[in-house]
Amino acid sequence: MKLEAIKLRFYTPVHLGRGLEEMDKSGTIYHSDSLKSAIFSVGLAYYPHWAENDAETFFSGFQISSCFPYAGEEYFLPKPLLNIRFEFQGISEDRQAKTGKKISFLSVPVFSRFVNSAEGGVLRIDKKQLSRDGEFICENPVTASRTFYRTELQQRVSVPREGDEGQPRPFYLDRIYFEEGCGMYFLADFKENSTLREEVLQALKLLGDQGIGTDRTVGNGLFSFDPSIDVSSIELDLQPLHGRKLALGLFLPAREEFENIDLDKSSWMLLKRGGYMGGTSEERFLSIRKNSIYFWGEGSVFASDTPLKGKKVDLKPEWGEPMHPVWRDGQCLFLEI
Repeated sequence: MKLEAIKLRFYTPVHLGRGLEEMDKSGTIYHSDSLKSAIFSVGLAYYPHWAENDAETFFSGFQISSCFPYAGEEYFLPKPLLNIRFEFQGISEDRQAKTGKKISFLSVPVFSRFVNSAEGGVLRIDKKQLSRDGEFICENPVTASRTFYRTELQQRVSVPREGDEGQPRPFYLDRIYFEEGCGMYFLADFKENSTLREEVLQALKLLGDQGIGTDRTVGNGLFSFDPSIDVSSIELDLQPLHGRKLALGLFLPAREEFENIDLDKSSWMLLKRGGYMGGTSEERFLSIRKNSIYFWGEGSVFASDTPLKGKKVDLKPEWGEPMHPVWRDGQCLFLEI
């Protein structure tokens, strides 16, 4: 399967929320629904036709994965929720299970071997392929020996808004600094729609100047993006051994899709999505919370005899005046495995 890998080269630190109130630990995934909404919000001023027909042309016109880390020439994907275990050569038997449990990301070649393994099988990994933090399995031991990113806790103070009661509250914000040659990327399938592809890539350049994640207004989450050097083709060597669909982003099924999923033969995780309307162009809406909803998360595996697409949803809250839609997209990129 051939897809496009699109790199984001961060030149400022970034904090990625994990769906929790805590700020002292950043996530390492920027979810597909946030990325697609951010691109839509930034590009809408230049491409107003994106909003036609309830924005169906934009949101259904292409599929993307969430943003995952890359290091040098190695791209990483989330560990799928399959019944396949690792056997780590050079690690004692009593530490095997604990080491495997810590794994979050697999290099693309390792990922392909993992999903091409039989259900209940074993994938052998040399301990030299493990990253220093134990969360990544690399294809090249040289990649595993380097540091991909470092984190830093920044002490901050939350001050109540004018007219609100309460005292200033100190808190800590965890920020990720990517090392040279490392950053985040996402996979995209534009379905041979070259016009929409060029528009999205141009909007992505603008998004880099505005940033992603938390505290963009104080310089966090800014990245460089040049389509001539940051877009490349990537091929996944996958065999449909499991008869499953693997989600590489956040998935929200339509009712008829949900009815066709065999949940007894599927494995998944749920993520609650909500938060403030940070992408709105109307300043008076910035402090308003969107409605919350649950999505199925990255790495979830579904048994279904029909193709899975997902749907977008409007999380616009009830308000006393007209408000623009607040779209969140659950049409993520799927792999047949």
